[in-house]
Amino acid sequence: MERSPASASARSTGHAVRVTRIRNLAWLVLPVWTLLVWVPRIRNIWTDDELSAGGQIVRTAWALVFIAFAVGAVLLAVRRSATEPGSPRQRWMQAFVVWTVAFWVVRGTQIALADHQTSFIVVHTALASVSVGLAVWSWPRPAAGWLAHDPPLDHG
Repeated sequence: MERSPASASARSTGHAVRVTRIRNLAWLVLPVWTLLVWVPRIRNIWTDDELSAGGQIVRTAWALVFIAFAVGAVLLAVRRSATEPGSPRQRWMQAFVVWTVAFWVVRGTQIALADHQTSFIVVHTALASVSVGLAVWSWPRPAAGWLAHDPPLDHG
């Protein structure tokens, strides 16, 4: 059975819409997760008697960078900023993803190699794993319009 160009175009458009929805979901889940992790962290930093003032300032700075990336991502989503390559929203998400992965690779390694309780290491490894996984999922891909001309393979 031959398929008409119109049906191929409809399948392609449907695929493009699904890709855009998934990307937009990823671009909201990462900032929400980030806020859930880092906003409470600020209170924990300033109530930790084992941290020096310098340690508190550095850790607060890390938290504020994460919070700034998350808030910026949410604001760009609310404004419905464009998602095509090179758009401010895409560049913001790229920077957010790079920061998240780089931070957790470095900090996660430091935590794992330091003299911490096993439970502390396990919790931070889980936080790092979820954060990096969401960041990788959120990596900006070409806009759905770029995919519209290349429909998924029909395996049926």
